[in-house]
Amino acid sequence: MGLVTILVMIPGPNTILVAQSVSLYGKKAGLYNVVGFISGLYVHAILFSIGLSILIIKSSEIFQTVKLLGAGYLATLGAISLYSAYKNDLKDIDDVPGRSDTTHQYVQKQ
Repeated sequence: MGLVTILVMIPGPNTILVAQSVSLYGKKAGLYNVVGFISGLYVHAILFSIGLSILIIKSSEIFQTVKLLGAGYLATLGAISLYSAYKNDLKDIDDVPGRSDTTHQYVQKQ
């Protein structure tokens, strides 16, 4: 029980992502991240409880399909992120939360 308590207290990647989202985009983005984490955990718990996780692990075809769907989803997120970064470039630097006027002046001088 003590080990589990220590592991729960150690911040992980989810905590870092929420902290980054809140600092860059505000409380609403952080809440969206938390809702995503919680819904993912619930979906996994439901699938596990009805035994689909075991079926996925036992069937290499299903497991391969799930892996490919996950890779496709991540590739789509990456492409959207790259397109958004390319499209916005530095023209909207005033709209980025946490940027001060001195940061904006420094970027313009570069």
